[in-house]
Amino acid sequence: MINIREARFWTAFVVIGLCALTMSWAASTLQFGWARQSTNPPDTKARLEPFMAQTPVAALAQRLALAASASTAARIDALQNLLGSTPLASGAWLDLAIARAKVGAPMEDVSSALAMSAMTGPNEARLMAGRAAFGLPYWERLPPDVRRTLINDLVGGWSAIGPGERLALADQIALVPDPSRGEMLAALLLVGKPADPIIKALDLSPEAGADGGDETAAPVKPGPAETR
Repeated sequence: MINIREARFWTAFVVIGLCALTMSWAASTLQFGWARQSTNPPDTKARLEPFMAQTPVAALAQRLALAASASTAARIDALQNLLGSTPLASGAWLDLAIARAKVGAPMEDVSSALAMSAMTGPNEARLMAGRAAFGLPYWERLPPDVRRTLINDLVGGWSAIGPGERLALADQIALVPDPSRGEMLAALLLVGKPADPIIKALDLSPEAGADGGDETAAPVKPGPAETR
């Protein structure tokens, strides 16, 4: 027979332990936020070093430190090592896709990292915005499943894309060949009304498509997305 008094004791013990753990994580997160705000590029790594082993903020601290690295090749190696221990770090997968594109890696390597970012962080608005802004200019070079994901990211993350970023994305998409622009438009039209302001902002309406972009122009590679 279960001893009710003993059961209550152990229940209380577990609850107290969970509360203590939550408070510890909250304190670490607050300290990390303060360190992040007060960090200057030259001392980023030193400032964030104490947080790289603290569970709630470890992956983000490591990503921010990596972002300050001068060498893209070294950043790729470090990101791959980070993802080996924290494979659910969706932002790190996006950072890896951007870094690989920057060094001219094969597009299948870029798209695989982009797909992993979408798989591990499908509903994070800022990451959705980052993936859309980075990936859409490469539309014609990406596999169909990644294209579908980018449309979902564009619609779901639209509110997280600022006015200046929207203008920059429209300029980049204007350089994408007409067939790809038409495919983007068709995919957005299937979404329905939520996509209407996006189609207008990115000049993807049929009238805009008639004027077209330069079919011979290569997409401009966007800069690294803000790490979050």
